[in-house]
Amino acid sequence: MATSLQRGIQAMIEQIDAPMATFFSACVHCGLCADACLFYTETQDPKYTPIHKLAPMRRVWQQEFTFWGKLMKKLGLSKPVTDAELAEWEPLVYDSCTLCGRCSLVCPVGNDIAYMVRKMREGMVASGHAPDGLKESTRRAIELGSPMGITIKTLQAHFKHAEQETGLVIPLDREGANYLLVLSSAEVANFSEIIPAVTRIFHQAGVSWTMASDGFEATNSGIQIGSSDLAAELVGRIVKAAERLKVKYVISPECGHAYTALRWEGPNLIGRPYPFQVVQHHRTARPVARRGPVAHRRHGRHAHDFPRPVPDGAARRRDSPAAQPARYGRTKFCRDARCQHTELVLRRWGRRQRQPACR
Repeated sequence: MATSLQRGIQAMIEQIDAPMATFFSACVHCGLCADACLFYTETQDPKYTPIHKLAPMRRVWQQEFTFWGKLMKKLGLSKPVTDAELAEWEPLVYDSCTLCGRCSLVCPVGNDIAYMVRKMREGMVASGHAPDGLKESTRRAIELGSPMGITIKTLQAHFKHAEQETGLVIPLDREGANYLLVLSSAEVANFSEIIPAVTRIFHQAGVSWTMASDGFEATNSGIQIGSSDLAAELVGRIVKAAERLKVKYVISPECGHAYTALRWEGPNLIGRPYPFQVVQHHRTARPVARRGPVAHRRHGRHAHDFPRPVPDGAARRRDSPAAQPARYGRTKFCRDARCQHTELVLRRWGRRQRQPACR
């Protein structure tokens, strides 16, 4: 993809929609977003203030869309955004922002700063100012199907080991299944135990599921680097696989970027609604558990003897009505296999709370 300063500035102009203009106009420079940003709180460096990371795009907005900004530009009183300036801002826009959304959550005027950073990245990548590592992972995702170079042959090798471990067949390209599972390449490479784990769970619950040979990668490097065209290409692969297999649900992994790309941005990226629902794996657990009890033992001890972390994906929790806030919890299964009652012991704001998870 050809890149240049002019293409980057034009991309920023095109990304300044009504919400962006409103956010820039509404900002009161209170600084509350700084205290929400982990990069600022850990360094106390004001350059990590979230709204400051958008300074070049703010100037583009002023010069192109506001009366006084246009006048100052015409009189030479407002400096244009330069290539050197974008190069200086690259670490702030990419390396110093995870798009977690904490800043958006605390903004007193409701500015979605994570949304604004996402928009600015469109201009940064168009101008050629994106991290080399992210460029390379995006290239691998487009050409090989995975940012880490995971191919279907690699996945099938993991399937073989999982089938030997569980004695169960892992379905691939099964048409008419209810669930399509997609995984991030990091899970496949570093946490491959998830494959035999979900195989056992779905088998015990009697759920029909499958994976797709042409749409198994959930990580969306297009969202991370800030290219809607590339993001649409990667989302489209999962959508085409889901439609080909006629599934009802697509299960996204914990990755906040993957879930955001597939669940929230995906329909807009491809320009149409999905014929299926996108669900996150811990939200899938409730309907699956209702299908039947999942016995869980380890070394002769019951599952309730072991701590169970409650998923707490940052961006996903702030963008959707997920589970109740809980930083730590454990699931208790009744000793009586006939009882499907499950209880979550939550720690919320330092206080223990009990809640029936099956209700």
